[in-house]
Amino acid sequence: MEGWNKTYNRIILTASVITAALILSACPHQFVSQLEIMFPDSLNNIRQHRPVFINSQVSETNIQKMTAKFKNDSSYRSKILMKRYNIPADSLNSVSFQKILSDSSISFYNLNLLPVNSSKYPHKISIIAHVGDLEDNVIRDLAPPYYKGTDSYKKYWFSVTDSCNGRIHDISDYEVKEIRSVDAGPQALAFVLDHSGSMGDIKAIKLQQALNKILPAIKPGDMVSVIKFASQSQVEIPLTDSKNDFKRIREDGLRGMETAGTNIFGAVKTGITELAKADSNKKRIMILFSDGFDEASKDKLDSIQLMCREKNITIYTIAYGFGDSEILLDIAETTGGNFYYLISSKEFAYVFASIYISLNNHYLITYTPPDCADYHDVSVGLNIPGSGFESLRKWGWYDETLISTHDPVGTMKMLNIQFEYNSDKINKESIPLLEEVASSMKKYQGIEILVRGHTDDIGSEDYNMELSERRAFSVKKYLVQSGIDKGRIEIEGLGENSPLVPNTNEENRKLNRRTEFVIIKK
Repeated sequence: MEGWNKTYNRIILTASVITAALILSACPHQFVSQLEIMFPDSLNNIRQHRPVFINSQVSETNIQKMTAKFKNDSSYRSKILMKRYNIPADSLNSVSFQKILSDSSISFYNLNLLPVNSSKYPHKISIIAHVGDLEDNVIRDLAPPYYKGTDSYKKYWFSVTDSCNGRIHDISDYEVKEIRSVDAGPQALAFVLDHSGSMGDIKAIKLQQALNKILPAIKPGDMVSVIKFASQSQVEIPLTDSKNDFKRIREDGLRGMETAGTNIFGAVKTGITELAKADSNKKRIMILFSDGFDEASKDKLDSIQLMCREKNITIYTIAYGFGDSEILLDIAETTGGNFYYLISSKEFAYVFASIYISLNNHYLITYTPPDCADYHDVSVGLNIPGSGFESLRKWGWYDETLISTHDPVGTMKMLNIQFEYNSDKINKESIPLLEEVASSMKKYQGIEILVRGHTDDIGSEDYNMELSERRAFSVKKYLVQSGIDKGRIEIEGLGENSPLVPNTNEENRKLNRRTEFVIIKK
């Protein structure tokens, strides 16, 4: 099951685009235009990664009634599916649509998981789950503090598993909490929008109109920035919580822009700069929309991922038409956001609303993970009793391998490698940590690291520099003896020149006597 969630996303995305491209041999502009009016045979694939558009709320009682109607009333089922998947009326009798109508596996309610948050491992794992239905409603009241039942809410959330090294751990002490707008807290949002030549005037105007529909719904206390980009980025509205600025966006729209090139990563960096202005108590969210391929950027995914980690920024990405969906999927996955793939400009406003409402209305699942410094597959099971549909199970993953290809180049791991006093001999208590490093490097053969040694300020500066170099070499020697190619390991001694904390007492000096492992290639 390792990596299934990521692999599944890419299989569905690739299958959809390739199949549609084979059906419609045209340039990207014609491709998108035709998709908006045709009903291709690839719809069964395309529908699986369509966004969940949510705009109101329903309770368990209502969902039971609606699911029964969806199962038993063929005209209602046809109406809902046509609306849900943008199916033209003249395609009602097509083979593809009839296949969807007869597909009993289509549930009226759905479960979606955001990437797993393991930042507090090994103490806590957090998962954000969205629950909605095909009528574009949020399904509420399935967990405390809003759950109204007298029995356990876990009749809905019946299963959480965490698998590592081939062993499936059934988690019994998980908790689920429903988050609503009043609980979500303040947010800073940066809308980063592609206005390059591939969008064209009509699509750019529709994108602006979609933005205008969501801005009036931004709740008090939230901040907004609007950035558009082609080969260069332009901040239309600096980060603000002023409703007057929102109004100016609605009245004036976005000004015109050059048509050449698409610089996705450069635009993301501009968005990061804007969001970094927000107070630390605000969640920092970027919503990145593009229909193009990154043609002008000098930046790479790893540098963007590092910056987002440092500034605590999550990126939701929207790929439209025949653009670089792979890059946008990677950006979303590596920053903890969600990925959306659109084939119609009619969906622009819905996807903005979907993202904003989901930020303010979702379920938060937390649990203590098993102790396993390796790759983890996670699953969440949801069942709504009386709905008439089988339970749903969705998968996620996180990687707690000490050094991993999921970490960007530049990631630093600081380990408490202890040495004998005034010596480069490694204490036996530190051997298990070095064995973890060796195991990680054997698993991920492409990784190369820099081992940096540090000391406290006791002794002369020259002596400490020489000692730190010898200690870094001792670490390299141990890893080479463990089977790691010496060409994958560089060393550097920094002596007492880069303390973490002032050398004012023994506790601080202990913190400064450290070894750092920095990923320099993967």
